[in-house]
Amino acid sequence: MQCPAAVPRDTPLTGPSKASSSADTPAVATPAARRGPAREYLRRVVALADYLDLTTGDAQAQFRMLERCPVPQGRQVTFLPVETLLCLAASFVVNHRHFGGGTAYQAPEPVPSLARLFSRPPSSVLAKMANLDGSRSHGARWDVLAGAMLRNDTARFSEIYRLLLHAARAEGRMPSSRCGL
Repeated sequence: MQCPAAVPRDTPLTGPSKASSSADTPAVATPAARRGPAREYLRRVVALADYLDLTTGDAQAQFRMLERCPVPQGRQVTFLPVETLLCLAASFVVNHRHFGGGTAYQAPEPVPSLARLFSRPPSSVLAKMANLDGSRSHGARWDVLAGAMLRNDTARFSEIYRLLLHAARAEGRMPSSRCGL
């Protein structure tokens, strides 16, 4: 399997941000828009709306992007919104504080299933969970705010979670039924 080429920083994930009005932005990062070294993909999320106002089409496009080569050891690769949101869901069933760098492999489901789905080590999933609750200071720009907003609005998070499951099924990326999510 050949790794996809990088998507330039200024290329939106799945079209213009909900906060943006650029009409000439491609709906999905096209192969022509992908340039740069292999084993990299989109490097940024444009706005909080990319988490909170996720559409099924956006989620499906992001699940397709997960079909990449594994994240190289020691290299940071930006989480896609679907990865971040699934880590938030996992934080409802796993307490990340019980596992450190050396014990991350002992974390229960859904952490191992998400790590496989994301092609990342379990420690990355646990670290993202820590970013989302604010206990780790090196998170992405919207991690703490998105995490807090969705934890406080369980109806909205339930809707987003169902959307993620629908999109994952549509793309054939559904994790094992034992994962607990």
